[in-house]
Amino acid sequence: MRTRKLLALTLGTLLTMSLFAQQPKLVVGIVVDQMRQDYITRFWELYGEGGFKRMVQQGYSFDNAHYEYAPTVTGPGHAHVFSGANPALHGIIGNEWFDRKEGKLVYCAEDKTVQTVGSPSNNGQMSPRRMMATTIGDELRLHSNFKSKVIGIALKDRGAILSAGHLANAAYWFDGPTGNFISSTYYMNDLPEWVKNFNKKELADQYLNEDWTLLRPLSDYEAVCDVDNSPYEGIFKGEEKPVFPHKVSQFRNKYNSDLVRSIPAGNTISFDFARAAIAGEGLGQGAHTDMLTLSLSTPDYIGHMYAPRAVEVADQYLRLDRDIASFLTYLDSLIGKDNYLVFLSADHAAADNPNYLSDRKYQVGNFKVSADSLQLFSKKRFRRELVLAFDNLQLYFDHAALSAAKLDRETVSRAFAEYLMNLDGVSRVATAAQLSAYSATEPLMQRVQRGYHPQRSGDLAVILHPGWIEMGWQTTGTTHASPYNYDSRVPLLWFGKGIPAGCTSQKVAVADIAPTLAMLLKVNLPNAAFGQSLEEWFR
Repeated sequence: MRTRKLLALTLGTLLTMSLFAQQPKLVVGIVVDQMRQDYITRFWELYGEGGFKRMVQQGYSFDNAHYEYAPTVTGPGHAHVFSGANPALHGIIGNEWFDRKEGKLVYCAEDKTVQTVGSPSNNGQMSPRRMMATTIGDELRLHSNFKSKVIGIALKDRGAILSAGHLANAAYWFDGPTGNFISSTYYMNDLPEWVKNFNKKELADQYLNEDWTLLRPLSDYEAVCDVDNSPYEGIFKGEEKPVFPHKVSQFRNKYNSDLVRSIPAGNTISFDFARAAIAGEGLGQGAHTDMLTLSLSTPDYIGHMYAPRAVEVADQYLRLDRDIASFLTYLDSLIGKDNYLVFLSADHAAADNPNYLSDRKYQVGNFKVSADSLQLFSKKRFRRELVLAFDNLQLYFDHAALSAAKLDRETVSRAFAEYLMNLDGVSRVATAAQLSAYSATEPLMQRVQRGYHPQRSGDLAVILHPGWIEMGWQTTGTTHASPYNYDSRVPLLWFGKGIPAGCTSQKVAVADIAPTLAMLLKVNLPNAAFGQSLEEWFR
């Protein structure tokens, strides 16, 4: 009997070891904040061999990956990538939204019940508590009985927190007032020594003493970019023109350390911190698969400021390409080429600047409306202030005021919809009743419906015409949020253990990332994931 028990125990141990041997030691999920898929192809000839090209040529590229919901913005995007769920289920319907219970706009990662760790600022009062679904990291932690480690990193708090999930060991983000990476008491009461040691290096301060110059001669960018001195680009404080070189060392005194977010060094310091996390936490060194989520926030800051055709955007991606190459080499050395798995995607893409397009005879524009102007319409039409907020292109009515005035919400909704439909740039307006009906057959409206949450979304949703964006009275740079292809189509690259070389142009969904990881890691699907596994493409 004793011999049988020992044999069973030995076989069980060997089976467990065999299963672990089939899994990568480390999974790294890289989400580039605001990356269009065409940045891979447009800048291809300017990239080196070890970054994007290595991932494309030695890994698997899905060239037609899309978000199948709106709004396509940072908070929902990160929650979506790692949960496989739409905002209708994971609940992160925007970077912020109007909360009827709290009576105010709330931030997607805000949590006043926790405190900052690592800074005297309140920038650490953040957690994933507003997210309603689990992530792939959560499922990995549960599957391993919490022996797998999951760490989230980004300059933006929401990029780190929503990616890592509810059960992560830690999430870290950048704090402008101190120039440090910080966290919150949701995860810990004190920063680990490796984080403290990293912060002591004051790398942000060092990077801000370096000017942003072109990586290559300006002539190399001419085939893929607009002119350097473009009227569609924003400028830094202290600059007169949006041209290279950007004298960061001279105008840095007009900002705090948050300036590093808006220069390519923001990507570099993110990778610096990722290496420190891998070494400090011993990621990929244990018996169980670990996960690092790395959101690169800088492309979004630069993209918003300059728009997709700018030399600055191209140069930033060439520098990011070098950062990725260096990071992959680091993983090769520390973890081993056959021991890690990396995927790279984006939380959304970006629209072209509408003035840039209009000046080239495609007549689009900038949608301009505010809660105040909608309130004026309310007082004129109904002699009452019925508007609480207008955010994420969604209009929130004051339900108490409607009831007090004995006004039917659907009647009021139709009146506001008629008013909005007469504004320049509006394609259609959907009511809460329509979005709750689950009957949309048109792909565009299906995307809007998947972003609708009955407890959090507004009473009306505005959909703009293609090419139109909502930037108020800003004329430079760009934004994103629409259900259209220029905002929804993003890169999706897989690289590393178990991934063959290949590519496909067949349409897939970003929602497929989390289910694919679940199948590859042989763990449960995140609880609200509805994507399909892409594993068959790797066979």
